[in-house]
Amino acid sequence: MRYKKPVNFLPAGTVTSARFSDTPPSFLRHPPRRGRKRQGLIYQARAGAWLLDRYKPNFKFSPWVIFNGDRWCQPDGLLLDPGEGRIVVTEIKLRHCSEAWYQLFELYIPVVQALFPGWTIAGCEVCKWYDPAERTPDQPVLRENPADAIIGKFNVHIYSP
Repeated sequence: MRYKKPVNFLPAGTVTSARFSDTPPSFLRHPPRRGRKRQGLIYQARAGAWLLDRYKPNFKFSPWVIFNGDRWCQPDGLLLDPGEGRIVVTEIKLRHCSEAWYQLFELYIPVVQALFPGWTIAGCEVCKWYDPAERTPDQPVLRENPADAIIGKFNVHIYSP
């Protein structure tokens, strides 16, 4: 069974080093977005603001990370629980999709694990529209609260403002 990987997706592979960056990469461009892409960015900003408001000060929205010396990534959010040594990496999508699974499990979770060795890391897609017929590499587990994401599962939280 084949699943749709993100366009030009490059998995993290073995992560040997990782650190946060206060500034975005110099090669970053911001072309104007239209249609679905623009709607997705608007939803991402709204959902990110909701997560930030709900979980502050333990939610970090869209942090830039440099890993393996010259690679960059930007998870949509990190929900930290320092008392438990636990992090939930969030990937915000307008509609539920298999691309979120690849981004979480093959890129962001390995990079965040290198940032926080010894912590437990879970992943959670936050989406507005959930279609259970969408095929993904793992069976999604719907969660009422993103903070309750189960480690090793493809957690999905539906946020519809």
